[in-house]
Amino acid sequence: AAAEHIHAFARIRPELPPRTFAVLDLPVALLDTLDVYLAFEALGELTGVVIGLADAHDTSPGAAAALAASLVDLRSRGALVAIGDATGTPTFDELLAVRPDMVRVGHPLVQGIADDDARLGLVATLGAAAEQRDAWLIATDVESARDLDALARLGVPLAQGGAVGDGAERPSELRPAIALHLRSVAASRRTDDTVVALLDPAARRHRGRSGPPPCTDDSVEWVAVLDDTDVPVALVLCAHG
Repeated sequence: AAAEHIHAFARIRPELPPRTFAVLDLPVALLDTLDVYLAFEALGELTGVVIGLADAHDTSPGAAAALAASLVDLRSRGALVAIGDATGTPTFDELLAVRPDMVRVGHPLVQGIADDDARLGLVATLGAAAEQRDAWLIATDVESARDLDALARLGVPLAQGGAVGDGAERPSELRPAIALHLRSVAASRRTDDTVVALLDPAARRHRGRSGPPPCTDDSVEWVAVLDDTDVPVALVLCAHG
């Protein structure tokens, strides 16, 4: 069945839109079988192929070394490796043992994340750990626009599910309206990060004082803080009243 899965992908591979990839889910135990080996050989170059390992739960040194050896040839030909699936979330032990290129976060954490601080915190922590390993986070089963926005604000770079138009019989480009909206959310996040970065030195500069410098104009919301040479060093929220 695993080899047939790979052959089915080979038939639709020419239809993939540019700059996309396909995840082929395979049990770890089948990676070294002859049928799977020959199916991957038939694909040739593997750029755009992601091997999904949902059952890489054995993180003992011996198992991790054996898995790494099984993936050497596939990775050398351009394949990427993902762990986790739609039904669960990989552990930090799996992240360290497999050293994946992508980490999938399933619906137990994704669905309802917009209204759950605990889920937000867990996904943010997992994303930071993945980033340390140069891996990308993929949120699966994203079905609501609010959850999609929450994930985008966390900086999760990839998503699957109804909220991004998944479910078509054939791969297709992201709908322009969704793409435009996600760019807007990402731009807002970058702006927020910039403001926070500027506020940090301001907090240090005004340590020991009662608050940010007062404003004489109620229409002004932000004040630039200058150093002794009149160079802007921070941006602070104006303290009216």
